[in-house]
Amino acid sequence: MSTSMAMQPNSFIDGVKALITPNLVSKASSALGESEATVSKGLGAALSAIFGVLASRAGDRSFMGRMFDMIKDPAAESNVLGMFSGAGSESSSTSLST
Repeated sequence: MSTSMAMQPNSFIDGVKALITPNLVSKASSALGESEATVSKGLGAALSAIFGVLASRAGDRSFMGRMFDMIKDPAAESNVLGMFSGAGSESSSTSLST
């Protein structure tokens, strides 16, 4: 087995979790004023929650269409939190653009 094969993630989720690098955790820790352990646990929990929502709404064509639109053009969806809560874009308090 080649070295590149041995380092590939076992699943999509492993691949996404690999994006949470020690450098990212360190920067987030400094910005938030929290310990690196707390930030790491929080990011892990956030990923689990996001994947849970995606799995529970996999049959919702409108939701999944909006997710793919956001992936193609992140500026297309300014209210990501509202989309996950089902609140839509009527509340600017959860908008990531403010």
